[in-house]
Amino acid sequence: GKGRPVRDDTENGSGPGGEGPLEPAPSEPSSLPGSGSAPSEGEPGESEPPPPAGPLCGSATAVCASARPMTAITGDGVGTTTSTTGAGTEWLSIVVREDSFAAEPIGAFFTLTSPAGSQFELSVYDASCMTLLDRGPVAYVAWPDTPVLSDTRTLMLEIKHVGGACDATHRWTLTAEGGF
Repeated sequence: GKGRPVRDDTENGSGPGGEGPLEPAPSEPSSLPGSGSAPSEGEPGESEPPPPAGPLCGSATAVCASARPMTAITGDGVGTTTSTTGAGTEWLSIVVREDSFAAEPIGAFFTLTSPAGSQFELSVYDASCMTLLDRGPVAYVAWPDTPVLSDTRTLMLEIKHVGGACDATHRWTLTAEGGF
């Protein structure tokens, strides 16, 4: 929507202003290579760092450049629908195609369903991952049709774990529906 701040989470994976809990903060200091011989303030008696939350929960390994592609959808006319599932924090990319030559807007609705016991947040960005277009469990992005030119666009979708359980058994579902 309009008036939303532009943000760039691609460098360090953390949200601006402390948005939501991010993991795995407690294990970050001991995760440096070669830090096993240095004294640490970790749990006593442990010679290795605790198992990391892994790429599922931490956003440091989920980056825009490695987005998993979704099936393209038609964003004008009747539109088409696709969905995917995943676990933990992840970036996705989707192509929203202009398939009609009628002068009508192009757009897509995105619905993120979090599993019981977990909370995930959806953010929709432009293809550069620099401009936040919408955020929420239901997000909507649209743009006008430019006569003669193709208005097909690639959108980047960030799904971020923000609370509750985060493991391979807690799977979210994202549905993308094109058209109006």
